[in-house]
Amino acid sequence: MRRIAERDAAGFVRVLDDGHLAIPERPGNKRIDSLRNLMLNPEIGLLFLLPGMGETLRVNGRAVVTKEERLLAPMAVQGKMPPVAIVVAVEECYLHCAKAMRRSGLWDPATWPAPEKRPSAARILSDHAKLDGMTPEAIALRLEEGYVKRLY
Repeated sequence: MRRIAERDAAGFVRVLDDGHLAIPERPGNKRIDSLRNLMLNPEIGLLFLLPGMGETLRVNGRAVVTKEERLLAPMAVQGKMPPVAIVVAVEECYLHCAKAMRRSGLWDPATWPAPEKRPSAARILSDHAKLDGMTPEAIALRLEEGYVKRLY
């Protein structure tokens, strides 16, 4: 698998002030349904993971979708500003201990199923979406093309 050089820098979720976060929308997220859901029900829960760290940060609050340029401009990557961002008014913020992560073995490759025993993302998408003519192979090609050509 090719390593992708372009990525959001650590800290891409911006802290706006003591009570607000902003999360940029990026090409390929393709989760407009989530943005619609937030407009109907603004309650949001976020879980922040750091690779190899068992403790997680949980943030709960209320969210709005914004197109305010003053908020979006600092989140530009490669000269491309996100079209929208989710702004979260933080109501709760706390650390979860690492017990569940340790029990799951999430960061321990020795506990992971062998690659041939787990489905690919393309297979999962194919089975879930059930789109005519979209085989796992066709989806895999589209995913790879998107990773290479449309990250930002």
